[in-house]
Amino acid sequence: MLLALLLQLGVADVRDSATFKARIAAFDVRERQLAEARGTDPRGQAALAWLQSLAQVLASIPIERTDDPIFSSWLAAHDELVVYSAPAGEWLVRHEVLRKTHDEHRQSTAADEIAWLGAITGIPGECEGYVPCYMSGLNYREGEYLRRERSGRHRGEAMAEIAATISRVITDLLSRPERADYLKVPDDCPDLVASLDPLREAVGAGQGSAAAALREIERLRAYCPRR
Repeated sequence: MLLALLLQLGVADVRDSATFKARIAAFDVRERQLAEARGTDPRGQAALAWLQSLAQVLASIPIERTDDPIFSSWLAAHDELVVYSAPAGEWLVRHEVLRKTHDEHRQSTAADEIAWLGAITGIPGECEGYVPCYMSGLNYREGEYLRRERSGRHRGEAMAEIAATISRVITDLLSRPERADYLKVPDDCPDLVASLDPLREAVGAGQGSAAAALREIERLRAYCPRR
């Protein structure tokens, strides 16, 4: 997810103290610009630039130097904005911050891009093969984007990610003889359905990418019989 965000922002994944300090300086400028911005669209665009700059700061922290005071002091001062994901050894923008920012700027022209940041920003932790966990992540990120931006510019990308992820889950996990470890039917079905059903509602009806996403959702949903 961090790589996807970097590619989205057109930022090289450079992790060192010099890059970190330079990006902090840029972040401070964005923070001042946000505080000074007036009007719905200028404030929304400033908020988007602020979030992007924050993500760039986090992307410059070397995985092996998380406890270095150069980085840890800044992270401690911005604890309310960031969260650590141990499996990947990376820092992420908190989704609570992303959603709050979108709520505050929902009427601006930047709303769609702010919501999309939530779809391409990772979630702390690791699913370790547990199928309902992967669906929870899809519903939390791509599903939430689709709910927030019904006519969003990135709907096709969200649909494609949903379809591709579920296809990988079915092919790489559930097609294996040991798949019982990844989805125990019926024990794990409540967890799976709790994310898969709202994800299907978020996708809605449609053709093209929506139809492909729905098709994969139904393939996975078939593992848990409806009552």
